[in-house]
Amino acid sequence: MNLLQFLTPDVQLRGSDEKMLEFKALAVTHRHVIKNYLNVSISEKLTPVAIASKSATSTFTLQLHLA
Repeated sequence: MNLLQFLTPDVQLRGSDEKMLEFKALAVTHRHVIKNYLNVSISEKLTPVAIASKSATSTFTLQLHLA
């Protein structure tokens, strides 16, 4: 998952945007891997924005612990 694609300055994404829907589909498909590595639960019920937020928070927290 490339979370950096969502950190582009001056670009606003909505949950209905094609990139966000593709991101959600990818996250749902690989939810078991995400759970194993990031300890983040992903479900179909979550919005793409919620998935990105949970994943980013967990990724940045992990990086801080590893630094």
